[in-house]
Amino acid sequence: MTPQFFHDCSAAQQSKTLLLIRILTLLGILLAGSAFVEAQDSKEWPAESVTAKICQSLQNATVRIVSNNDRSSGVIVSETGHILTVAHGLHGDSTKVVVVFSDGSKAAAEIILRDKTQDVAVLKLTDEAARPKLIPIPIAQNTSLKKEAMVLAAGCPGREPDGLRPVIRLGELLAVDSTTLRSSCTLTAGDSGGPLVNHQGQLIGLHRQIGLSRESNHHLPLQHIKDAVKSFLDPQKMSAVESSTESGFAATLPKANRAVTETMQLRRVEIFQGKSTPDDEAAPLILGTLVNSEYVATKLSELTPHEMIDCRFHEGDPGVAEIAMTNVALDLAILKLQIPRRAATSLVSQPVVSAAEFSLVFAASEKSEPVRVGLITRRRHYEPRLNGKLGAVLDVDETSRAVRVKEVAPNSTASVAGLSKTCLIDSINGQPVKSLDNVGELLSEHQPGDWLQFQFRIVEKSSTNFARLQHDPAERFERTEFLDGRSGIVSERRSGFSDILQHDIELAPSQCGGPLIDSEGRVIGVNIARRARESSLAIPIEVVLQLLKGE
Repeated sequence: MTPQFFHDCSAAQQSKTLLLIRILTLLGILLAGSAFVEAQDSKEWPAESVTAKICQSLQNATVRIVSNNDRSSGVIVSETGHILTVAHGLHGDSTKVVVVFSDGSKAAAEIILRDKTQDVAVLKLTDEAARPKLIPIPIAQNTSLKKEAMVLAAGCPGREPDGLRPVIRLGELLAVDSTTLRSSCTLTAGDSGGPLVNHQGQLIGLHRQIGLSRESNHHLPLQHIKDAVKSFLDPQKMSAVESSTESGFAATLPKANRAVTETMQLRRVEIFQGKSTPDDEAAPLILGTLVNSEYVATKLSELTPHEMIDCRFHEGDPGVAEIAMTNVALDLAILKLQIPRRAATSLVSQPVVSAAEFSLVFAASEKSEPVRVGLITRRRHYEPRLNGKLGAVLDVDETSRAVRVKEVAPNSTASVAGLSKTCLIDSINGQPVKSLDNVGELLSEHQPGDWLQFQFRIVEKSSTNFARLQHDPAERFERTEFLDGRSGIVSERRSGFSDILQHDIELAPSQCGGPLIDSEGRVIGVNIARRARESSLAIPIEVVLQLLKGE
């Protein structure tokens, strides 16, 4: 199209201007080359506000299915109460289930299709009075999918109680064929039958199974599902709520921008103890977050008590630190640097921005790996307490009126601490113990993974040792907790947190302590635990700053 200004020129000026435009255009093509083509084929990431609305709708349409003692997920696909799920998530030959909605309400449903061969099932709600208003998920009409397309997954983790809202996960398609989709959305036990949607929130699949790696998440494709249910559920009725905004392109995962990478370089700290030092090539023990020129926040329970702490900053600069303050409830340690980092501005002096639910966040992994992206899946989250086990049989010695050890289980907290049969426990974490109730009260103040200090006597010889409170051994064999090893390595201290952020970025326990950053490059939290296969936890930065100020 002719530029508008061209019409305002004289004939002679038009000729000169036209020649100039042609020359500039030719130069632009020669210089820009592939960049011009790339711009034409660019894939736009949806605005965060749009993504948040999609996540909200996805969460509202996702349900938990209770079939006897089995827990799975499903998705509402019609206003008349049809729910899609997978057949293997339904118990035995049961004909009815209970559906738990995202608001915690429950309603009965009958199983109108259970195709074990295709692994697809259809439920129909029967209890209209008990159910909330149904808002079905839109169904994608365009079933043409491409690798690297951004996708969202929702489901109800089996380890969580009824009534918690479904958890959203962000990822991309890693493999596409006619019988299965594979994505990087981290699934867990209880997610089976939950929805997989495209960047516009339109259903493209159902979760089917997971493998050992974080990238082994398999889903049934939509066309496979439609073919299996067409005799029981009219696909046209499912498509009646189809979004009118479906487009031909597939958005890809957002990457960290300059603001994010610069903040990550400034705030990410590598922390070492023992034989590993900043001069070694070995990976750090844990990460930390540089709060200001003097202080670093990190995960308390990963630090071995009374060992020297070394730091390494961006570009390899070394440093030495010591613990200045701790908060056991938060599993947070504030380290003070011997030599301040003068170039670092204080987070206290910057506006504190609270993380919004479903906002994009970034976290550091290994130094050689790219910064990872994810979503805030829950705000003000409460992660329930778990029971720790001492692993010893105790009684009270009538002569000394002290707590005596009668038996010690192998590989237990007591065993690691050096407690043995007939020894007397004088104190735990500096608090005297005179009764079994004293021991119980002191242990109840801590979570599995916390460090405990034991002072004890063996034939009048006093000793002081440290050990981490261990989990209940029975918990380690719980399928919904560890998925037979498929959860990967989670943090030893991962429970008992209140008012915390949950996100879906997979972090190794050694990568906790580092900063959680929003898309504008602002630190919004400190990663504190790898909770499960689909869940990491972070302390809001405002809580860290309040602790630093002594509030």
